[in-house]
Amino acid sequence: MMKKNAKHLSKNATRTGANPEVPSPYNKMTEAELKNEFAKYDAENGVDADARPLNAAERAMHVKAACRGRGRPVVGEGAEKIRISIERGLPERVDELARRESISRSQLIADGLLLKLAAAGST
Repeated sequence: MMKKNAKHLSKNATRTGANPEVPSPYNKMTEAELKNEFAKYDAENGVDADARPLNAAERAMHVKAACRGRGRPVVGEGAEKIRISIERGLPERVDELARRESISRSQLIADGLLLKLAAAGST
């Protein structure tokens, strides 16, 4: 079955037409070109030809990553978010000191609290 605008193509190579629902360049390919393009995805088992089983080191790394869970790693007992009110202008001074020390604002504040607790004799 041939379309009117595909006279120059062979019988088996009719164009699929410029279907706006199909992304380019696939909407301009012939059926034969489409079959050829997507043949690699039609493998019986769906596995890439380059795929291979994991070796022992890769398997151990995969298990470790899977057990670790999502998000940032836990440091110490973990972190708890709190909201505090502090004097205006103090956050800018804290950020400047944190930049000079190459640490985060949170780390600088936590370090300050730990120093205050140590000075008060609290563990």
